[in-house]
Amino acid sequence: MQFIRFVTIILSLVSCLSASEARAGSWTKYLASYRIGLELRSSTDKSDLKYVSGRPAVMPEGCNPKYGDASNMDCTAEIGPKSKTTYGISIQQVFKRQGWWYFGKDIGFSFFLLDAKAHEMADESIVVVNPQPLQQARVHLYGVNLKGYVQFGVTPPSILPDFLISIGGGLHTSTGNVKIEQAKEKVNIASGLFYLQLEAVWWRFGEGSLSTYMAFENAGSHRLRGDYDQFKELRLTPSSTSIGILRLVLPFSTR
Repeated sequence: MQFIRFVTIILSLVSCLSASEARAGSWTKYLASYRIGLELRSSTDKSDLKYVSGRPAVMPEGCNPKYGDASNMDCTAEIGPKSKTTYGISIQQVFKRQGWWYFGKDIGFSFFLLDAKAHEMADESIVVVNPQPLQQARVHLYGVNLKGYVQFGVTPPSILPDFLISIGGGLHTSTGNVKIEQAKEKVNIASGLFYLQLEAVWWRFGEGSLSTYMAFENAGSHRLRGDYDQFKELRLTPSSTSIGILRLVLPFSTR
């Protein structure tokens, strides 16, 4: 509940501030304050699949004894492909220097797409002696992350780089299906979202910039409702990780 309250406060604050800025001028001028960014990034969308299962004589990989229940264990399987390097496009507001210290706010969104099996994260060269009891799992989800955030950091007026932190929250919404062993379930997820980005801006030229960053988007867990025999209390926890190797913000108006 505290997390949901935090997300609500952040979204309300950013929405009010952004709306007031939009009312101060026309929507055309407001949208013109954004610039297009071209990115080379390494990113991945994945989900942790947590579940409870009967405890065997030898504890499997990725499992721990369930607290207060000696006959069961808590397990986590990571579902998602290895990170891959791709090109992307982003938008962000024009940076306005405020001196040594910077504070701003913005809203944004990103797409979420996951179509993977549980074993796709495993290194095939490694022989797992005690594999998890869950052997067959496939998740197909597609959706969007909506977020509002504040941005602050150090912006020295010299040749030194700017260091910025963006933190906020919002909503993760996705739909798709999950297949565990032979059982399949339709899934619709709507949960809170935590957002964090660390960015180093190496060069600013006019309204453009060159930077690198690391971003994390973690959604809340979603409990599956299907019957999966010996697997109980199954939960999906979607998340996204992006490493921006290079982000070039173009100094041209989007209007």
